[in-house]
Amino acid sequence: MDLIKTIMGLGYNLQFIIEKIFLLLKNRLKYGKLYYFNKLYWINPQKLCYVSKPCNRNRCWHNYLRISDGDWDEPDMLFNDTTQYTLIKQRIVEKKEWKDTEYYQYALKLINEKKIKKTIWSINTKKELDKILKDYEDLYYKIKNNGYKTRKELFSRWKRLDVRIALINEISVDIGRDGRFLVNHGKHRLAIAKLLNIPLVPIVILKRHKEWIKLRKSFKDHSHPDIIIKRKNIFKKNIKRFIRRLLTILININDNHKFIGKPLLIIWNIIYRLKFIIGRNIFRSTNQLKNKTILYINPNNIFLPKKLNLNNITNISNLSNDIIVDINKNGHFILVNGIPKETNDKIPVIINNRHEKWIKFKEKINYLSYHSHLYQKLTHPDLQDFQSSYGNIRFGFIKKKLSVSIGTLLDIGTYLGYFCHKFEDLGFDCYGVEKNIKHIYFLKKLKKAENKKFKIIPKSIFSYKKNRKLNFDVVLALFIFHHFLKKKNTYLNLIKLLNRLDIKEMFFGAHNPKELQNINGYINYNPEEFVNFIIENSCLNKYELIGIIKNHRRHIYKLTV
Repeated sequence: MDLIKTIMGLGYNLQFIIEKIFLLLKNRLKYGKLYYFNKLYWINPQKLCYVSKPCNRNRCWHNYLRISDGDWDEPDMLFNDTTQYTLIKQRIVEKKEWKDTEYYQYALKLINEKKIKKTIWSINTKKELDKILKDYEDLYYKIKNNGYKTRKELFSRWKRLDVRIALINEISVDIGRDGRFLVNHGKHRLAIAKLLNIPLVPIVILKRHKEWIKLRKSFKDHSHPDIIIKRKNIFKKNIKRFIRRLLTILININDNHKFIGKPLLIIWNIIYRLKFIIGRNIFRSTNQLKNKTILYINPNNIFLPKKLNLNNITNISNLSNDIIVDINKNGHFILVNGIPKETNDKIPVIINNRHEKWIKFKEKINYLSYHSHLYQKLTHPDLQDFQSSYGNIRFGFIKKKLSVSIGTLLDIGTYLGYFCHKFEDLGFDCYGVEKNIKHIYFLKKLKKAENKKFKIIPKSIFSYKKNRKLNFDVVLALFIFHHFLKKKNTYLNLIKLLNRLDIKEMFFGAHNPKELQNINGYINYNPEEFVNFIIENSCLNKYELIGIIKNHRRHIYKLTV
């Protein structure tokens, strides 16, 4: 019997899929390309305020992806006035028994009068009524204890095959001509979500008004979930995402099985180097890197040559009072002429020669900055010409408000290591977390070039000391946590990470919620909401705004215990 139902379900699904493909093609020809027209949306349940005119529950999936004209979008009532919301509120909030609620008595009267179709569930007996209300109460406590889950997460493997079941069992809405959401089905789930103050719930959009489709193309308020966001080169981005995932797998293989992973990483390294050779620009044509220039460096960073002849250095210094250095393949400054004074201030030096390998490394930095703008300033004196998004402004904000003078510091998403370099100079024992293999390559080279001792953690912060407490004096989370809001699994991992932190203070960079990259994410906090979210899930209790980066409209906060 189950097999017959499964085969019938597959047949209905095939009919459903074919019908919707033709409907999408028809809409495409009539209205142009409709971006993200058939996705599952996540929305704050408090924004769902109106109710759509009801349709037959068993046929409502036929409305999926349809565009309709007419006055069907004129809302009849507010959602908070619906039977389902009032009924569940009386039971949960007002603590009434089901039999004492207004609708229970009304439904019993309809059952006794055999007016079955007038009840909201079309039930025949009191027993069926009690069962439905018990299911409502069980659902409330399941959502309260386990969180809100999508139908796909809850259904068994066989039921997942039925696309229509998944659709009509989610909260489904229609969109009116002005972009207003009109709740269609799933009112009991929405009522529970509202009463539990759940931040986001999944919804399926069944039907859209014809006037909204016209408005949708020119709508500029990015807070509306159904707006069109044109993303160019989607195929190219997917290829890049695939390569990054493949590389992560290779690194994991290399960690566990070096005899397999090592050759694969060597092949990847060859491809990566070829990419730099092909993309080489500017420096080779202008010969800029080989010109003699004057740099200001700390004399403690100047090394004596391995084959030292003090007489030669003295003789050369008699000819000129200038300090002359070479830059070797690792980016170290090697003394050629003169004797630098013992001082903590930076002194001017003349660059006599640069090693060919150092020049090639600068070409790679140039390629990186050309294809993805550097958002951290490079600290090496010979790399100061490269422009960056933030410069020293963030470090300035943090240094002024730093309560801890020495200790351990964790930099989450360290990128090229700017803050590890800066805080190691202040005497901190720094740990930089970075999982991007391309950034790790530059991070190691720059660390070696400036003789730093900070520890590089080449993995995701979620994998670092998994299920153990993270004990640090200071944590930097500058414009990194918002990336974890894009998907549900990373959002839950972020909560676990915050629970594991045992720290004295955190410097947190909050993103601008109107940025394109986070608009269609799992959740999108504004700065105040984000800070309160961190406080609720960590050992931190207080916060203060220490700076705003005006160009990016991003806020930096200090959070303390």
